[in-house]
Amino acid sequence: MQIKEILESQYNLSEKDSDLLISHMEQVTYSKKEIIQKADTMDYYIYFVESGLIRSFISRDGREITLWIVPEGETPISSSGLTKPGISKITIDAVTDCILWRVSRSQLGSLCGESLAFANFTREMAENVIFETEIFWSDYYGLDKKEQYKRLIKQYPELLQRVSLGEIASYLDITPQSLSRIRREID
Repeated sequence: MQIKEILESQYNLSEKDSDLLISHMEQVTYSKKEIIQKADTMDYYIYFVESGLIRSFISRDGREITLWIVPEGETPISSSGLTKPGISKITIDAVTDCILWRVSRSQLGSLCGESLAFANFTREMAENVIFETEIFWSDYYGLDKKEQYKRLIKQYPELLQRVSLGEIASYLDITPQSLSRIRREID
Protein backbone atom coordinates (compact mmCIF):
# COMPACT_ATOMS: atom_id res chain seq x y z
CA MET A 1 0.00 0.00 0.00
CA GLN A 2 1.51 3.35 -1.03
CA ILE A 3 1.61 6.30 1.39
CA LYS A 4 -0.90 8.32 -0.64
CA GLU A 5 -3.37 5.42 -0.55
CA ILE A 6 -2.83 5.01 3.22
CA LEU A 7 -3.53 8.67 3.91
CA GLU A 8 -6.60 8.80 1.68
CA SER A 9 -8.19 5.44 2.52
CA GLN A 10 -7.17 4.92 6.16
CA TYR A 11 -7.38 8.54 7.28
CA ASN A 12 -9.85 10.06 4.81
CA LEU A 13 -7.57 12.86 3.65
CA SER A 14 -8.46 14.46 0.34
CA GLU A 15 -6.01 14.13 -2.54
CA LYS A 16 -4.99 17.76 -2.05
CA ASP A 17 -4.41 17.32 1.69
CA SER A 18 -2.55 14.04 1.28
CA ASP A 19 -0.28 15.69 -1.31
CA LEU A 20 0.36 18.56 1.09
CA LEU A 21 1.18 16.21 3.96
CA ILE A 22 3.45 14.08 1.75
CA SER A 23 5.34 17.23 0.76
CA HIS A 24 6.27 17.59 4.47
CA MET A 25 7.15 13.92 4.90
CA GLU A 26 10.33 11.96 4.46
CA GLN A 27 10.60 8.33 3.37
CA VAL A 28 12.91 6.26 5.58
CA THR A 29 13.88 2.59 5.48
CA TYR A 30 14.82 0.28 8.32
CA SER A 31 16.27 -3.20 8.31
CA LYS A 32 14.86 -6.06 10.33
CA LYS A 33 15.51 -5.56 14.09
CA GLU A 34 16.72 -1.98 13.61
CA ILE A 35 15.60 0.47 16.30
CA ILE A 36 13.32 3.23 14.99
CA GLN A 37 12.58 5.01 18.27
CA LYS A 38 14.30 4.27 21.55
CA ALA A 39 12.54 4.56 24.91
CA ASP A 40 13.50 7.51 27.10
CA THR A 41 14.58 9.64 24.14
CA MET A 42 12.85 12.54 22.42
CA ASP A 43 10.22 11.42 19.94
CA TYR A 44 10.13 13.96 17.12
CA TYR A 45 8.21 12.05 14.44
CA ILE A 46 4.96 10.35 13.57
CA TYR A 47 5.54 7.32 11.34
CA PHE A 48 3.31 5.66 8.77
CA VAL A 49 4.08 2.09 7.71
CA GLU A 50 4.10 1.72 3.94
CA SER A 51 5.54 -1.79 3.99
CA GLY A 52 6.79 -4.15 6.65
CA LEU A 53 5.93 -4.70 10.29
CA ILE A 54 6.80 -2.54 13.28
CA ARG A 55 6.81 -3.60 16.91
CA SER A 56 6.42 -1.37 19.96
CA PHE A 57 7.70 -2.72 23.26
CA ILE A 58 8.80 -1.91 26.78
CA SER A 59 11.65 -3.52 28.67
CA ARG A 60 10.93 -4.83 32.17
CA ASP A 61 13.22 -6.91 34.34
CA GLY A 62 15.50 -7.75 31.43
CA ARG A 63 12.77 -8.88 29.04
CA GLU A 64 10.82 -7.23 26.26
CA ILE A 65 7.04 -6.97 26.46
CA THR A 66 5.48 -6.30 23.07
CA LEU A 67 2.65 -3.78 23.19
CA TRP A 68 1.71 -3.58 19.51
CA ILE A 69 2.63 -5.17 16.23
CA VAL A 70 1.84 -2.62 13.54
CA PRO A 71 1.32 -3.74 9.91
CA GLU A 72 1.21 -1.83 6.64
CA GLY A 73 -1.18 1.08 6.55
CA GLU A 74 -1.03 1.70 10.29
CA THR A 75 0.73 4.22 12.50
CA PRO A 76 2.88 3.26 15.50
CA ILE A 77 2.59 5.86 18.27
CA SER A 78 5.40 6.04 20.80
CA SER A 79 4.48 9.05 22.93
CA SER A 80 1.20 10.59 23.92
CA GLY A 81 1.33 13.86 22.01
CA LEU A 82 0.63 13.72 18.30
CA THR A 83 1.68 17.27 17.47
CA LYS A 84 4.34 18.01 20.09
CA PRO A 85 7.61 16.16 20.59
CA GLY A 86 7.85 14.26 23.85
CA ILE A 87 9.84 11.62 25.62
CA SER A 88 9.00 8.18 24.30
CA LYS A 89 8.10 5.61 26.91
CA ILE A 90 8.44 2.71 24.48
CA THR A 91 10.89 1.40 21.93
CA ILE A 92 9.87 0.81 18.33
CA ASP A 93 11.81 -1.57 16.12
CA ALA A 94 11.42 -3.10 12.69
CA VAL A 95 10.14 -6.69 12.76
CA THR A 96 10.84 -6.95 9.03
CA ASP A 97 12.59 -4.70 6.54
CA CYS A 98 10.38 -1.62 6.40
CA ILE A 99 9.56 1.42 4.35
CA LEU A 100 8.16 4.16 6.56
CA TRP A 101 7.13 7.73 6.00
CA ARG A 102 7.61 10.23 8.78
CA VAL A 103 6.47 13.74 9.51
CA SER A 104 7.76 15.81 12.38
CA ARG A 105 5.26 16.31 15.16
CA SER A 106 5.89 20.06 15.12
CA GLN A 107 5.21 20.22 11.37
CA LEU A 108 2.00 18.24 11.85
CA GLY A 109 1.05 20.70 14.61
CA SER A 110 1.59 23.62 12.23
CA LEU A 111 -0.58 21.96 9.59
CA CYS A 112 -3.31 21.41 12.21
CA GLY A 113 -3.22 25.11 13.05
CA GLU A 114 -3.68 26.01 9.38
CA SER A 115 -6.28 23.46 8.34
CA LEU A 116 -9.38 21.89 9.80
CA ALA A 117 -8.71 18.81 7.66
CA PHE A 118 -5.38 18.22 9.44
CA ALA A 119 -6.87 18.95 12.85
CA ASN A 120 -9.51 16.30 12.09
CA PHE A 121 -6.78 13.97 10.79
CA THR A 122 -4.85 14.10 14.07
CA ARG A 123 -8.07 13.82 16.09
CA GLU A 124 -8.95 10.69 14.12
CA MET A 125 -5.50 9.21 14.77
CA ALA A 126 -5.90 9.94 18.50
CA GLU A 127 -9.39 8.42 18.51
CA ASN A 128 -8.03 5.27 16.84
CA VAL A 129 -5.37 4.89 19.54
CA ILE A 130 -7.94 5.39 22.30
CA PHE A 131 -10.34 2.94 20.63
CA GLU A 132 -7.69 0.24 20.19
CA THR A 133 -6.53 0.70 23.79
CA GLU A 134 -10.10 0.48 25.07
CA ILE A 135 -10.77 -2.70 23.07
CA PHE A 136 -7.55 -4.24 24.34
CA TRP A 137 -8.26 -3.53 28.00
CA SER A 138 -11.99 -4.19 27.98
CA ASP A 139 -12.16 -7.20 25.68
CA TYR A 140 -8.88 -8.78 24.71
CA TYR A 141 -6.93 -8.41 27.97
CA GLY A 142 -9.57 -10.25 30.00
CA LEU A 143 -9.28 -13.39 27.91
CA ASP A 144 -7.04 -16.27 28.92
CA LYS A 145 -3.83 -16.59 26.90
CA LYS A 146 -5.20 -19.37 24.69
CA GLU A 147 -8.18 -17.22 23.70
CA GLN A 148 -5.92 -14.19 23.17
CA TYR A 149 -3.78 -16.26 20.81
CA LYS A 150 -6.83 -17.54 18.92
CA ARG A 151 -8.14 -14.01 18.50
CA LEU A 152 -4.73 -12.72 17.39
CA ILE A 153 -4.36 -15.34 14.65
CA LYS A 154 -7.96 -14.88 13.55
CA GLN A 155 -7.58 -11.10 13.34
CA TYR A 156 -4.06 -11.14 11.83
CA PRO A 157 -3.44 -14.57 10.24
CA GLU A 158 -0.43 -13.30 8.28
CA LEU A 159 1.46 -12.56 11.50
CA LEU A 160 2.38 -16.21 11.96
CA GLN A 161 4.37 -16.11 8.71
CA ARG A 162 5.99 -12.72 9.42
CA VAL A 163 6.60 -12.54 13.17
CA SER A 164 8.74 -14.83 15.30
CA LEU A 165 7.06 -16.99 17.90
CA GLY A 166 9.18 -15.21 20.51
CA GLU A 167 7.64 -11.87 19.52
CA ILE A 168 4.14 -13.35 19.59
CA ALA A 169 4.85 -14.80 23.04
CA SER A 170 6.12 -11.40 24.12
CA TYR A 171 2.90 -9.80 22.87
CA LEU A 172 0.86 -12.34 24.84
CA ASP A 173 3.19 -11.79 27.84
CA ILE A 174 3.97 -15.48 28.13
CA THR A 175 7.07 -17.58 27.62
CA PRO A 176 7.78 -19.15 24.21
CA GLN A 177 7.34 -22.55 25.90
CA SER A 178 3.81 -21.58 27.03
CA LEU A 179 3.01 -20.43 23.51
CA SER A 180 4.22 -23.78 22.12
CA ARG A 181 1.95 -25.57 24.58
CA ILE A 182 -1.03 -23.41 23.53
CA ARG A 183 -0.30 -24.05 19.85
CA ARG A 184 -0.18 -27.84 20.44
CA GLU A 185 -3.55 -27.68 22.24
CA ILE A 186 -5.14 -25.79 19.34
CA ASP A 187 -3.76 -27.98 16.53
